[in-house]
Amino acid sequence: MSASLHSLTSNHNEKKLVHRYILQELMKNHSKSAAIKLTAKQLGIGERTVWDIVKEIDSIGNPSSPPKKRSRTTIYDDLDEGQKSAIRRHVHSFFLRNELPTCTKILDVVNADDTLPELKRTTLWKVLKKLGFKWEKRIKSEKLPTATWKKDALVNWLLSKGIFMKSKHRARLIVEKELLVALSSMTPRFEKLCADKQPPECK
Repeated sequence: MSASLHSLTSNHNEKKLVHRYILQELMKNHSKSAAIKLTAKQLGIGERTVWDIVKEIDSIGNPSSPPKKRSRTTIYDDLDEGQKSAIRRHVHSFFLRNELPTCTKILDVVNADDTLPELKRTTLWKVLKKLGFKWEKRIKSEKLPTATWKKDALVNWLLSKGIFMKSKHRARLIVEKELLVALSSMTPRFEKLCADKQPPECK
């Protein structure tokens, strides 16, 4: 099918022109079949195309046009500037309180705001991304041992750092001197712990 023919068969206004030309001009002095042949010849299109247009007109009364595609809107497009600013303020408020914002925390605050629509978690994530916020995966800091840890836990933690214990009494005491010395060598934080706490003697 040529470009001109495709345009004609899919364009509503051009179909109406063909219809008007056939009915008002050619069919005054010609039969329907002859009018269609003349129309096809003068427009440079196939007779079958003209017949299809006429058949369509006779069946429904008006030529059809392709359905218009509806522009798809998102929840972000539905938010006004005031609502977008409110969401930004909610996010910034976490930083002002020196608190790490998470999607769950922000979702709770946003949905509690009566001036904002209720959002789902995935929708909020998309809105925040549109607003310019980026998510970063934070590395969870390692939990350092304390004096309340069981002895086995302390020993295993030191083993993970490549420090091996000499003592064989690994299950009877909570904290012993050897552990405290090893811990204080790992970080200055445990120097005070070693000074303040007198470990019990091994039996």
